[in-house]
Amino acid sequence: MELTPYFQSVVSGISIGMIYVLIALGLTLVFGIMEIVNFAHGTLYMLGAYAIWGFFAVWGVNYILALAITIAILFVAGAIIERLFYRPLRGKFLTCFIMALGLSIVFENSALIAFGPREKDIPTTFPGVLSFQGVFISGERLAMVLLSMVLVIGLFLLIQRTKLGRSMRAVQQDGDAAALQGVSRDYIFLMTMGIGSALAGAAAGLVSPLLFANPFLGEGALMKSFIIIIVGGMGSIPGAMIGGLLLGLIESFGILWLNSTQVQVVLFGLVVLMLLVRPQGFMGRA
Repeated sequence: MELTPYFQSVVSGISIGMIYVLIALGLTLVFGIMEIVNFAHGTLYMLGAYAIWGFFAVWGVNYILALAITIAILFVAGAIIERLFYRPLRGKFLTCFIMALGLSIVFENSALIAFGPREKDIPTTFPGVLSFQGVFISGERLAMVLLSMVLVIGLFLLIQRTKLGRSMRAVQQDGDAAALQGVSRDYIFLMTMGIGSALAGAAAGLVSPLLFANPFLGEGALMKSFIIIIVGGMGSIPGAMIGGLLLGLIESFGILWLNSTQVQVVLFGLVVLMLLVRPQGFMGRA
């Protein structure tokens, strides 16, 4: 039995799975701490793709610097959204959901007006291909995995080892008790939304050289993010990591036997099964 195609699927699944992890981490972080289903998360991902296209492909900024600028811009955008649109509606779950949906429509159509419907190509950043025992990985995908791992580890250290991270965990566990200890929920929510949006921008910046920037790019990313957090557990950071890698592997292995439409049917079947059997996801609520 020839095993090379399966090893190749593992490599491809992990590489795209790490991008899914970054996207889902931003969404689940916001939900876990702020209890908001940020339906605008996909369009923030789309804006990140346009930002990396503008700085890197159009203005010729060094890719790593362009990626850092993109992350910073999306952090500020997320913080502004929290302050202007979500904070006045705090505690109103349905109203916040409608606001997020409205923001998503505004961002998507604004991008369509500003950039047009044509896709924007982002050139290859890390050319070349590495091979081992017949298994290949492009320099682009290898860099994508390594940089994604750096960002995931950085997020973990931020949450576990810093004062901000301890405050975020305290607000998640009991916001009223955290407030009595002097933790500002306004500040924590602002930072949470900023970090979640920055993760979406980072994911777009890393994967964009393999795709094209277009106004509707965020729709698929948002749908996959919801699949991941349903499977892994709403509000669970470990669950988002498990769900993202699992989704990447299912997609990668699925194309060995199925077409893309059939793979999507399998994914949504998994979501339905999870909701019926274990609605809290693999890891439950963090």
